[in-house]
Amino acid sequence: MQIEQPKPFRDMTDADQGALLLAERNGRPIQALSIREDGSSWVGKIPGPFYDGVAYRVKPEPVTGSITLH
Repeated sequence: MQIEQPKPFRDMTDADQGALLLAERNGRPIQALSIREDGSSWVGKIPGPFYDGVAYRVKPEPVTGSITLH
């Protein structure tokens, strides 16, 4: 199974770019993919423009709740 790599902003569809811009405007936290030699991680986007070569996402909501094991 191959994991799909996040697309940089320039390669996102207009709809995906618009969804990010709207989410940011509405106060949702946006994350940028930080790539380093020792690995990559999602970090909070600093205020300012979206850069073409950077992958972004809306920060996922934490999963809450409980499960019952039988």
